[in-house]
Amino acid sequence: MQIEIKFLRHILAVLEAGSYTRAAQNVHVAQSWLSTQMRKFEESVGFTVLNRTTRSVELTDEGRDLIGPIQEVIRAIDNLNRVVSDIRGESVVQIGVPEHTNNLPNRIELIETLVANCPRVPIQIHSAWDSELLEDFRSKKLDIILTVGEMPSNMADECEQLILDSGPVSLEIPTDHPLLQHGQIDISLLKGTEVVMYPQKIFPAESPIHALYDRLQAAGVKLVSSPEVNLEFARRFAIKRGLPLISSGYLDKKFALESRPLVGKEFAVDLRLVRRKSCQLGAIDSVWRAAEKIAVKTASIIPVVLMCAG
Repeated sequence: MQIEIKFLRHILAVLEAGSYTRAAQNVHVAQSWLSTQMRKFEESVGFTVLNRTTRSVELTDEGRDLIGPIQEVIRAIDNLNRVVSDIRGESVVQIGVPEHTNNLPNRIELIETLVANCPRVPIQIHSAWDSELLEDFRSKKLDIILTVGEMPSNMADECEQLILDSGPVSLEIPTDHPLLQHGQIDISLLKGTEVVMYPQKIFPAESPIHALYDRLQAAGVKLVSSPEVNLEFARRFAIKRGLPLISSGYLDKKFALESRPLVGKEFAVDLRLVRRKSCQLGAIDSVWRAAEKIAVKTASIIPVVLMCAG
């Protein structure tokens, strides 16, 4: 008996999707064809691998014994294909970065340094909102993503996360605002105060950033969404309305704003690079190793930018 790799990928696709219908859509084949292929595979091995119900698909006992080796084989084949592509100069590492960090000089410097340190590796940068980046990473359209805060718990075990920097969430306050009399800001001081932030919808629902949004709202903070998800626009919007805004670390001196940190460990976030643990070889690994060196050199330099409510 000879097992074809495509059958193994189909099993993983069905398990990941939770149904034949969604799996067929994900791999762009007809559901009937996928079901037929799975039956052929089970006939060839002589036992049932998946139990199919009206609501879900589950592994049989034999399937549970098989799934580990299947995953190992797929990882090995993917890594082999990646190395071959690297040798032939065909690999392009796809990196996703949050749109709301585009104006940050140090974020730009990070990407430029990464590209310069990997001259033989083609790198393509994709800029999008956090929710889009997470979905593209989940569907393997992106190899590495830059995130603010931890990965959602349902994905964290599958990922390797490199912390580039940790920083306090801060208020940027207009120079004539009474909050400037405080050296740091306790959340109780913000009760009833309007604060400018990015719309919450640009962050994934599973993001820990939502917990920060909930804490501020529970404390009676009146959240005002910036009409445009752009740091420079948000600052101009806040100054025009005489309101503080949530940000951190990096403060552009051309704006009439001063920064004050929010008190408490819960008001601190990380800037991270994330990759799948399965991506341990080839061009992706080369980029990751370069990022590790950059992280050591730039610790406490790269700012964390967060404007997350609405």
